[in-house]
Amino acid sequence: MAALFRFIFTFGFLSLALSQSEPVNGPPPPPPPPAPARELPWLVAFGRPTDYEAYWSFNTSTIADGPLQPTKWEKDDIIVNVFTGPVNGNDNQNMVHIHVESTSSRREVLWQVYGDGGIVTRYTSLEHEPETSELRSTTVGTFAMIPHRPDKKITLFWRIIRRRS
Repeated sequence: MAALFRFIFTFGFLSLALSQSEPVNGPPPPPPPPAPARELPWLVAFGRPTDYEAYWSFNTSTIADGPLQPTKWEKDDIIVNVFTGPVNGNDNQNMVHIHVESTSSRREVLWQVYGDGGIVTRYTSLEHEPETSELRSTTVGTFAMIPHRPDKKITLFWRIIRRRS
């Protein structure tokens, strides 16, 4: 019986001593650093991407519902039409439809959609050969759709590029 008490006392003391010591591999690792803030994939000067001539911001709660009378905005060589509507007749998935094009056939528009603190997508209105790495992820098109959420601020940035002959 004394041997049993000695075993329990020794085992309990050993367990207590081990629980107070550092783990075999050293102290626990430090917590991971916080995720970096989402940065724009382009340089920003005065709140907009560099080399972008203009921008237009709108709130999704203020744009037209349906394509028959879209919210239309024109400036210099660009026309923007924006409206909300479903995708392929699916009333459960309301989207913001954005159509951007140049008023001149001799020019194209390099444009990007920015919302919720990050880039949503990039487009060029016509196919061309990218001249810089900035255009790597550009999609060809004049039309974009993003999920509609009420009271969301969307900003379009663009620049006009003269088409090569």
